Amino acid sequence: MLYGYTTFILEDPHYYNLTKEQAGAALGYSGFVAEAIVIVSDLFMGIIVDTYGRKIPIVAGLLASALAMAAIPMFTNANTGYLTMRIILSVGTNIGFQLPLIPDYVVKESQGLATSYSELAKLVGGIVSGAGLLQLNKVVHRQGYVYYGTGGVIFVVSIWLIFGIKDVIGGQDQKLSIIGDEERAS
Repeated sequence: MLYGYTTFILEDPHYYNLTKEQAGAALGYSGFVAEAIVIVSDLFMGIIVDTYGRKIPIVAGLLASALAMAAIPMFTNANTGYLTMRIILSVGTNIGFQLPLIPDYVVKESQGLATSYSELAKLVGGIVSGAGLLQLNKVVHRQGYVYYGTGGVIFVVSIWLIFGIKDVIGGQDQKLSIIGDEERAS
């Protein structure tokens, strides 16, 4: 949803001031380049996670996303500034949102149910935030504030995750059982 919302700032005369056609071309090109770089970066994620665990890459990815999101309004050229921020945002959110934390926190027998709860929460969050962002376009007259605010929220979450994610590199700690011990025993 965040990527679709950027149409508004690209067309905003206070920022990029592109026509609908130019904004569409900029969104298409930046989306293509950013996702190609995400695919390449995914090839190295396993090595990075095996070496450093999940905590450092997730926090670094979300911090990069926060800074890129807040920086989008600071540029005026879609071919350099917006494209660069879009790449950083895509790689950062891919790392921050796609690395699984469930294996570190949930016993094997409960991981399927935990994954379904996690995906349901992502879906509901996407729908609610998407509707909210579209309504903000009607209320906020300077689109940059939406990006600063969103970047700020992601930044706060990133800092909170420094303390909220346990640092596990191949070790096994106490894990949560969603289905309960009596169901697991049967």
